[in-house]
Amino acid sequence: MIDITSAYSENVQMYLVSILRIREEEAPVSLPDLAKELSISTAAVNEMCRKLEEQDLLRYRPYAGVSLTREGENLAKLILRKHRLWEVFLVHKLGYDYQAAHETACQLEHATPPHLADRLESYLERPAVNPQGEPIPYLGEEANVASNMPLSLLSPGEEAVVIHLEGDQAVASFLRANEIKPGSHAVILASGKENVLVRVNARQTTINRDIAERIRVKPLR
Repeated sequence: MIDITSAYSENVQMYLVSILRIREEEAPVSLPDLAKELSISTAAVNEMCRKLEEQDLLRYRPYAGVSLTREGENLAKLILRKHRLWEVFLVHKLGYDYQAAHETACQLEHATPPHLADRLESYLERPAVNPQGEPIPYLGEEANVASNMPLSLLSPGEEAVVIHLEGDQAVASFLRANEIKPGSHAVILASGKENVLVRVNARQTTINRDIAERIRVKPLR
């Protein structure tokens, strides 16, 4: 497999991953928020984002912010996948504390070829989330189908990790209010025609089945 991330500098990779990390749903990321995440000036971020737009890696909308293109998103997910796999390895296999693992993973993510990331993923038994409960991206339609399914399809007693949330702003607000987010641990308590009773991080919530269909999870079986 060709490592497409190697065609881009570490600085470019850092921008793309930072946008992916801090965005909420599909909303654009503001330049001040991105500057804060990268600990640099807004002017420097503005200049770099315009260069990345020329490379078709992101879209910049004045007064709104930046969003990743399909190519930019794929690149960011490749890098973030490596980063979070290393975090799992360093914390669970070598006993690092999370902050030290995160800092080390920031260095390793740029030097990890695809075949090594695949071997690491296999060795770790394909973890769904990093030690902080943040989802590990998996690429390709086959991988997504294999690892993700709607929460509504689970049976009482089954457990899962929330991977991705879909829906409009009202749905997103409801899920946030009930602490349902990527990385959350969910247990199905009951399932009916109209509602699903679920325990998420020790909190019980009744969810309309239409909304449950928009919560993508990885079953823990």
